[in-house]
Amino acid sequence: MVTKILVVFDFLIKPIDWQDLKITIEKTLDYVRELKDSERRARESEEKLSKFLDAVPVGVLVIDDREEIAYVNKEALRIYGLTEQDRDRIRGKKYPQELEAFSHHEYYKEGTNKKYPQDKFPLLLAIRGESDRQTISIYDLEIRQTEGDVRIPLEVSATPIQDEQGSIKYATAALKDLTPLREAEAERIALEKADKAKNIFLANTSHELKTPLTAIISLSETLQKVGDNLSHEDKNRYLQKTISNSKFLRNLINDILDISKIVEGKLDLVFEEIAIEPLVEEVIETIKPLAEKNKNQLEVNCPDNIGSMKADITRLRQCLNNLLSNACKFTDQGIITLDVHPQSEDDQDWILFRVTDTGIGMTPKQIETLFQPFTQGDISTTRRYGGSGLGLSITKKLAEMIGGNVTVKSKLGQGSTLTIRLPAIGDKTDSSYTT
Repeated sequence: MVTKILVVFDFLIKPIDWQDLKITIEKTLDYVRELKDSERRARESEEKLSKFLDAVPVGVLVIDDREEIAYVNKEALRIYGLTEQDRDRIRGKKYPQELEAFSHHEYYKEGTNKKYPQDKFPLLLAIRGESDRQTISIYDLEIRQTEGDVRIPLEVSATPIQDEQGSIKYATAALKDLTPLREAEAERIALEKADKAKNIFLANTSHELKTPLTAIISLSETLQKVGDNLSHEDKNRYLQKTISNSKFLRNLINDILDISKIVEGKLDLVFEEIAIEPLVEEVIETIKPLAEKNKNQLEVNCPDNIGSMKADITRLRQCLNNLLSNACKFTDQGIITLDVHPQSEDDQDWILFRVTDTGIGMTPKQIETLFQPFTQGDISTTRRYGGSGLGLSITKKLAEMIGGNVTVKSKLGQGSTLTIRLPAIGDKTDSSYTT
């Protein structure tokens, strides 16, 4: 290259020869054109490389031997919460301190509140030559925005880039956003739990269906075979057991049909004016035998002047029956209380139905899954107390359809309190519900 330049400018040290000057000028112009072509090709190559790196679904971050940022691609900008306009602004900034300050983020160990130690950053280990591995990778880094709740789990792999003499001049890092992977894993676990819950539900339901059905068949066959030899009192006892088992079977089938309709969005509500106190008295009369079965004391607090509300009376009765029957089932020789009272909140009038028991209570883990279909505490609870695990799920969805909600408070061994809050005037013009 030096020889070429001397040839181009040798006219400066020789007498002017116009023919030589012409040749020299031509050579100079050719050289300038060659330089421009070379620069253009370099720019085009750089642009192509930049476009290629911007298209890859992995973040690329490059720092030089001064630990300053030399390059970031589009995905890396997104990961750090930056825009295209920030690309040139962060070039030359110290990694990671100035990058953290500029992009308002911090590094943590994924799933913890522990800051990730900088001496473990793959990019720094690579540029400093502090690892005997060609590629340094970590899988537990999480970027958190300091101004917001954005968290991005990352897999980071860094590689040093050496010059011809073997000196490390650059280090490049590949940043893979693990969010889709984590979401897919969470979804897989949720599906597995749902599938397991459905299998348990099918097993429980099969048992629940068989028990009353077997009793009905057995009682009916007994009456058929020896009915003429039984006393009137014994016949009535057999018939009463048959009716009781038949009702249980009917209620279980109704629950299964209801949850199916709710899930498919095919359950319709009919809103009407409901006198609250007579409805409460009716529900209490229905639930009394169940309370007495476990020697429970039933208490009711409902003002005489509570008035009326607008809702679907059949579904409201079903919700109250579900809550009270659950309280009776999981309480032995205790107290079950139904409190009904009005409430004004958020410029709206509400009616609260609160069922409190002194029964077995629940753990925080059991509360989390309380309203999920096909779920009932745990397997041991299901085996001991029976039931399909659909009642509370149906109750919650019905309350939401009417325009309210259901909340729960409970402590293991101390009992539970479940509250249905419904609008005094039903405001659901479209009673269909889709989950």
